[in-house]
Amino acid sequence: MSIIEIKDAGINFKGFSIEGVNLNIEKGMITAIEGQNGAGKTTLIKMIMGMYPKMKGSITVDGVDVVKNRAKMLENVSYVSETRTFFMELNAYENENVYKKYYTNWDSDRFKELLKRMNVSGGTKVGDMSKGNFIRFQTAFAMANHPKVIILDEPTAGLDPVFRVDYIKLLQEIVAEEDVTVLIATHMTGDINRIADYIIDVSDGRYVIRENV
Repeated sequence: MSIIEIKDAGINFKGFSIEGVNLNIEKGMITAIEGQNGAGKTTLIKMIMGMYPKMKGSITVDGVDVVKNRAKMLENVSYVSETRTFFMELNAYENENVYKKYYTNWDSDRFKELLKRMNVSGGTKVGDMSKGNFIRFQTAFAMANHPKVIILDEPTAGLDPVFRVDYIKLLQEIVAEEDVTVLIATHMTGDINRIADYIIDVSDGRYVIRENV
């Protein structure tokens, strides 16, 4: 069963365009979006997140149109990236207190449990966290709302191989506990290929999905 359906989607930029994207992303699976930097991975993620109101075609997440009803879609979609968008001067728990009111299914106990499993101190200011711990913190935050879809945009870029292996293993364990669909955009294919059920190959704005066998 597909949870994300992309039909004839496209977007035009100066010097770059995407046309006629048709993809079905299966529920409860881990799907890797793979390609070189600049190939169009992040653009696809932004399309799925409903960030282009003038996008051609349509994209739905669990039956909800991502452009026409973006607020409802975002209730069920969580996002993780290396970009620091939280309040840097606040710690993990203080950030939780700021944001949790915006999530209908927020689970504080789950958040604390995941921080502990990821060895991240809830009392540490987000701005003082290492890059690896910031990614772990974001992942705990993203999963605490029990989302239907979690999107990770280059989560392990620039981090050492040991961290990447440990993080991917922990992510796989957490995902197995939840009924969640995972999209991971990466140009570092080795780590993700070990756990991905499907792979979307991206090249110059063209997208082809295949089963990872």
